[in-house]
Amino acid sequence: MPNPSGEALQFVDISVPVHTREGLVTGVLAAHLSWKWSREVERSIVTPLKERLKDVEVFVVSQKNDNILLGPKELVGKKNSDPSHFCN
Repeated sequence: MPNPSGEALQFVDISVPVHTREGLVTGVLAAHLSWKWSREVERSIVTPLKERLKDVEVFVVSQKNDNILLGPKELVGKKNSDPSHFCN
């Protein structure tokens, strides 16, 4: 994959089960996406959603190490499991 900046490429893998109408799992839909794409999703979907739903925050959390990957800037890179992040 071309990378003119020379920076390490970052990706996010997502997957969801596909169910029949009866609720049986028939497969899995998966995608390997560039991290740059996640910033576009944040700008085009998450931000407008948060503007409409004032008391909602959206997080993407690493299953591997529980780090917050996408969310409020002050929490990105911190552990999701630390409850002090979410107390007012």
